[in-house]
Amino acid sequence: MIGDTEQTFQRANELRKECPACTRLATFWVLAAPQGMFFAEIESNINSVLRTDAEVSLALARRALMRFDFAPATNYAKAALAKMTQWSQPHILIAQIEIGRATGPAPSFILPLAINV
Repeated sequence: MIGDTEQTFQRANELRKECPACTRLATFWVLAAPQGMFFAEIESNINSVLRTDAEVSLALARRALMRFDFAPATNYAKAALAKMTQWSQPHILIAQIEIGRATGPAPSFILPLAINV
């Protein structure tokens, strides 16, 4: 399933029915959700208890940032940081959010630079 987000999402969807309280599974589900899925739909499919988990919060922050939805991205990244202050990822994500706010949704912000050889 490595690199196959569609299959990963389908499998995570199936497993969530069996293990609805599994935070790791919820994290995978959020990150593997189809790119066309609206953030509000992703968020509404994760129950409020799971959303308070640091890993799930960080995944939700990443998905919100992918849609340039800065307010929930910031809220979830800060929630993850409050729970896991020793993690570097919330700090990095908050910095990315601030860069996104400053630059706006520009392709250069979300696409890697191509290296011509």
